[in-house]
Formats: sequence, C-alpha cells, structure tokens
Amino acid sequence: MMKQGISLIIMTAMLFLYGCGQSETNAIYLLPEGYTGYAMAVYNVKDAPALTYEGDFTIHHINEDGYFATSLPDMQYGTVTDRYYYVDPAGNRTPIDPTCIHTFGTGGFTTDQVDILYTGIEVTDSCSEEFAHSTENFEDSLKMEILNKVTKKYYGVDLHP
Repeated sequence: MMKQGISLIIMTAMLFLYGCGQSETNAIYLLPEGYTGYAMAVYNVKDAPALTYEGDFTIHHINEDGYFATSLPDMQYGTVTDRYYYVDPAGNRTPIDPTCIHTFGTGGFTTDQVDILYTGIEVTDSCSEEFAHSTENFEDSLKMEILNKVTKKYYGVDLHP
C-alpha cells in the first residue's frame, strides 16, 4: 500500500512537471496586405517598444521593412501556435493560408554593441504544402538584410560597412 502511494505521488509530480514544461509560442503576426518575403520578430532591441497582447497572444506588427522589434529580452519557446494575418490600411485582418507560411525557427546576432534574438517566417504567394513544410535552409543574406535595418535604426550600426 505504501509503495502504491509513493508511486502515485511520483506519477502525479511527473505529470505536473511535464505540464508546467509545456509552453506555446502564442504570437500573432500582422503583415502589411500582400506582403511576401521574410518577416522577423526581433527581441532584446534597445529602446524598441514593449510587446502588446491580445489575450494570451503577443502581437507582432511587421512593418514594410519585414520586421517587428521589441525590447522584451527573450521570446516564448515551445509548440508553435502562431497566427498570421494580412492587415489592410483600415486595420482589417485576413488570415493567411497556412500553406503560404514557412517558419524558420529562432536565432541570435551578437556584436560588441548588439545582442538580439529573432524568429521569423517566409511568406509566399505561391502557396503549397511543399513550401510550408520545406526543410530548405533560409538565406542568411536575406535575414541579415532585415537585421541590418534593425541595427541601423536602433543602434546606429551598419552591419554592411
């Protein structure tokens, strides 16, 4: 009887800890209507605005340059539960077909002046399951182009002198 009680306590504790370890990304990406290309959320950016929320979801207003910057030091990690919308000039949202979105995970960029983290997506108008689930590597030069825009604006640093 004692062994069963201890086993039950251990199993309950394991389930509790497993449940606590589960997290979700819960981000809403708002992209300019018709946007295609890379779109990045960049974290730990000096003097960038704080995140805003819609319920449990963080809001990422992607600008025409393909990024959203926030001063929040780190992003949410876990199961990707993000939502993607095009936003027209009046602020109306249209869901983006999931086969038009390809996620590229997370990364970071550090120099003696800059220490930022990022996550992002690629958006296409040639939507397909193959695109959405592709395992192709993303072009670092295109990511760096966007990061350069962020570092120029917030740090006065040009990554391509």
